[in-house]
Amino acid sequence: MRVTIKDVAREAGVSVSTVSYALNKKGEPVKESHKRVIEAAERLGYVPDATARSLVNSRTNSIGVVICTQKKDGEYNPYEVELIASFSAELARRGNWMCLYLDNGKDDAILEKLIIDAKVDGIVWTGGGIPDKVRRVINVRNLPCIVVLSKVAGDMEIANVQISSAQGIREAIGHLVSLGHRDILDVSSIPGNSRERAFKSSLEEFGIHEVRQMFCHFDENLAYDEMKKLIESEEKLPTAVFAENDNMAIGVMRAVKDAGLRVPQDISVIGYDDIQAARRTDPPLTTIRQDLEEVARLACDYLIECRDSKEQIAPISKDVATRLILRKSTGPARE
Repeated sequence: MRVTIKDVAREAGVSVSTVSYALNKKGEPVKESHKRVIEAAERLGYVPDATARSLVNSRTNSIGVVICTQKKDGEYNPYEVELIASFSAELARRGNWMCLYLDNGKDDAILEKLIIDAKVDGIVWTGGGIPDKVRRVINVRNLPCIVVLSKVAGDMEIANVQISSAQGIREAIGHLVSLGHRDILDVSSIPGNSRERAFKSSLEEFGIHEVRQMFCHFDENLAYDEMKKLIESEEKLPTAVFAENDNMAIGVMRAVKDAGLRVPQDISVIGYDDIQAARRTDPPLTTIRQDLEEVARLACDYLIECRDSKEQIAPISKDVATRLILRKSTGPARE
């Protein structure tokens, strides 16, 4: 059972108020009674109750960040790492802690218990839907919550900051069309996602009605394998590839180069995310940049305002624009 402040008081033979004073006083204890309190607390294994402290302070100066991870083969998606770094830096700048949980979507019960016990002032949920049980806990605890990078369907009003992918993808397709590309392959994550819809809409806008796709679940190695199969088949190769994340774009580029072909002379490649590795590929990857620092800033603005305000703050809905970053992996369409 949890050791309480009353247990420490009984062990040390002092009042509860003396225990509270001794444990919260900074520096070495001077009074004998205070020394007995410290010794009793260590002997019993007493741990201060963060909830009790938060009742006094009305805040914990901590924000919970739940990352819906796409970890594969023991490796985390570099995009997730950069997202974590953006939130960590933004919260540190404001003098707040980040409590991080990586959710693989396999055990909602663990996540539910963590949210119940979490000593945080608010929750950032990054991507994917919030399980119903977790949403109920968030509501019951009256925790400010904001979803970033996607919207959550349902009847619970919830704040969100999402990436507006349409403009960046339209710029990417327009860039390829200006270079003479008409046969453009979409390397997609799963059917029906927002990036796929933006890709198809952009093709239509530029008068391209044939849609070529392969699905690789954001995975670099799968993209490599699928692109290798396509190159080895008798099917006509596209002149350009739009990959819905940089990982898949890097996998495609590896397959092209291993087949003795060249990027961009034989096949141009565009990615999405602008992870740090995109700047170090050979050639450097043209890609669509998401402003994760702006996402973190907007989300933290909202949660801290909710925490500090004496009035109820209405849920926000913000879009963060993407933009095309031109590097060396795109060039004129081959003859």
